[in-house]
Formats: sequence, structure tokens, C-alpha cells
Amino acid sequence: MKKQHYPFELQKLPYSYDALIPFLNEETLYIHHNKHQRNYVDQLNKALKDYPEYHQLSLEEMLIQPAVIQEPIRETVIVNAGGVYNHQLYFKSMQPHGFCLPTGALFDAINQSFGDYYKFQKAVLDTSMSLIGSGYLNLVKTEKREVKLILSKNQETPLSEHLLPLITLDLWEHAYYLQYQNRKNDYVQNWIRYINWKEAELRFGK
Repeated sequence: MKKQHYPFELQKLPYSYDALIPFLNEETLYIHHNKHQRNYVDQLNKALKDYPEYHQLSLEEMLIQPAVIQEPIRETVIVNAGGVYNHQLYFKSMQPHGFCLPTGALFDAINQSFGDYYKFQKAVLDTSMSLIGSGYLNLVKTEKREVKLILSKNQETPLSEHLLPLITLDLWEHAYYLQYQNRKNDYVQNWIRYINWKEAELRFGK
């Protein structure tokens, strides 16, 4: 993702609010992006406003080394920076053009780690349903160029563990509850069909 620094802005979606129908309806996507993500952007800027020494730090720099942010704003900054980063990647992890498969080196890495793509899909569903509370499912690349699925609680990110997230699934209830209510299983299964594998492949190649 393009590096940003203070003052952070709400990035536009790479598609329209109605582009993911029937997976996500327009109301769900609009509220998620224009209300929830916007709040994280606003709160991050508010926390950093009086600390010019941090105004040139990117989201990634703050999240990889949270200790560079001094108290008393560290927790507020990291939570909201994580909220901005996670939402940006979540929205970029989806594409409106229907089901596709990963290709190339990423496809090979998925097969090596999970056996085949269908076992990967099952692992996505099983891991997502195992999360208690709020958080994200991430497909990450390790330093050995392997891939694995991990859960991140609340607004934590894999960056602090020196793992690069390739795709991210938002498992907070506000991501799906307006449309799916308690049918989280359906939300996750449908999300798999809208994964933006081209974005994931670009990130895997970094």
C-alpha cells in the first residue's frame, strides 16, 4: 500500500459502494467505510496533532515499532493506526468481478502450505469461526516466503510480528451484521469468492 503520513486521509474505495452486491449491500459497505474507518482516521489525526515529531511516520513504521511512540498517546495511536491499516487492506482485499484463483508463486505457496486451494478455503472458514470476539483473519507471508493464516485481535496487525499481510478479512460484527446478522459463516464463505488475488500477488512479490 502507498505510504501515508499525518494528516491521514480516508482513502477512497477502489470500487463503488454497490459494486460487491450481493456479497455486501450498499448500506453495509457505506457505513463500514464512511463511518467506521473514517472514525479511525479522525482519531489517529487527533492523537498525533500536537506531536509533530511523529508527523512523518507512516502507518507501517508506527505499527512495526510501536515503541517509537511515547506515552501517553502510544496506545491510542497504535489502536487507531491499526484500524486505518486493517480497513485499508480489507477493502483492497476484495474485488467486484466475481470468483478467481490465485496464480503463480502465491498459488504455489498456498498449495505448499495448505495442500490445495480447497483445503485453503476450509482453513479460512474454520480459522475465522474460531475467533472469539473482534478481529481479523490474515493470510500472511513469512520471512521464508511461506504463507499462513493468523488471527489478529481487535486492531492488532501482523506487522508487529514482522509478517506481511497479503489479504485481510474483517471479522468485527459491524463488517457484516446489517446484512448477515448472526450468519458469520455465510459472510466468510461469500468473502472467499470476492478475494482480490491480483492485489495479494503484488504484495507477495514485494
